[in-house]
Amino acid sequence: LTLVLDTPGAILLAGAALLWSAAGAYAASLMARDAGRQRFAVWWLLTLTGSLGLFVVGDVVNFYLLFTLASLAAYGLIIHEQSPPAYRAGVIYVALALAAEALLLIALVMLAAGHPDANPPIRSVVAALSASPMRDGIIALFILGFALKMGLVPLHVWLPLAHPAAPTPASAVLSGVVVKAGVIGLIRFLPFADGATFWGAVLIGIGLVTAYYGVLVGVTQRRAKTILAYSTVSQMGLLSVLLGVGLAPADPTAADLTAYYAVHHTLVKGALFLGLGILAKTGGRRLLLLLLLIAVLALSLGGM
Repeated sequence: LTLVLDTPGAILLAGAALLWSAAGAYAASLMARDAGRQRFAVWWLLTLTGSLGLFVVGDVVNFYLLFTLASLAAYGLIIHEQSPPAYRAGVIYVALALAAEALLLIALVMLAAGHPDANPPIRSVVAALSASPMRDGIIALFILGFALKMGLVPLHVWLPLAHPAAPTPASAVLSGVVVKAGVIGLIRFLPFADGATFWGAVLIGIGLVTAYYGVLVGVTQRRAKTILAYSTVSQMGLLSVLLGVGLAPADPTAADLTAYYAVHHTLVKGALFLGLGILAKTGGRRLLLLLLLIAVLALSLGGM
């Protein structure tokens, strides 16, 4: 196991740890009388381990293992309510999660095939990616695999199903942190130092479509958590654009800028989900205050 704490990882780790702490405090109160609280706690801690570990892991094998842990453990959070919508969302989510892991496994094997170490550092294999004869295929597999986790169109279908089905604290971390597994994956494995003009343009194109699609569909929804889910889809599109803008001209600083925007989304979207949960529990007593808070946070996110 190799651990690396660079600037993008540190930024994302700090925001994720803060949101997990706040959502954990909320979950402790919400689940105090829930019959399935012990089961929920197990899935919660497994997802937490995988999500936070991804921001600091520095070798290929353990990145894949932590990615798999975060992806599969989140299934237990999505189906916690054990309702038909929750099971439907869980089945779609886990099917797409397994597809993403299959794509990433192929890409990682191709990437590490020529390295003398059985478990090479990520930096070493990415540095040699541009010289690989399989370069374009590897990058395409990485973009597909991580796009599934981020929820880029048309691979976004699990997001608006999973977030409304999961308990509120789980929705907060799924939307605020778990989708960032795809973001840190693209930051780690795309060759920003050498550039890739075509694939940068692909990320920009997919990101623009996703950003506008998330807004246009989100405003037609009635359930607040579904609206926030489509908002996350839109924001992941903007992150894809940022990554593409950095990848095309070989600008490594794009990784830091993307991480900064991503942590802003983590904190704002987490606060919005938790605020909705508080609103549901308190009824109308704090309606005005919470609506004002949500409006300020939404405007802040849009202003980025």
